[in-house]
Amino acid sequence: MAKGEKNSYTCQVCGKSIVTIDIDDGVTPFMLACRATPGCAGIMRSGFYVAVDQSAEPDYEWFMPNSFKGYSREMVEHLKKGGLDIRKAAEHCVQATRLSPSNSQALGDNPPSA
Repeated sequence: MAKGEKNSYTCQVCGKSIVTIDIDDGVTPFMLACRATPGCAGIMRSGFYVAVDQSAEPDYEWFMPNSFKGYSREMVEHLKKGGLDIRKAAEHCVQATRLSPSNSQALGDNPPSA
């Protein structure tokens, strides 16, 4: 999907959800191993970018790595075709969500316009 969009994934076993954000343009999967509950063997299914509050803080971020070093041959092929990798959301990502233009004035970061 497009950079900056958020999605939700819900586990079919434990029932818990995560929120992801695309920090780069690219392709994300429909399903992935559960990341909501440690030790859960369930599969999480995508909310297709419609079943998520876009103001929610992301738990994970989809990104395009700067280098393919250390990736398996299969993952490199996925990345070369426009696929993204996933990692825990970085603090800068959470800060960007908190300081988005839609809520920055409410946080007192912008002076009121004259």
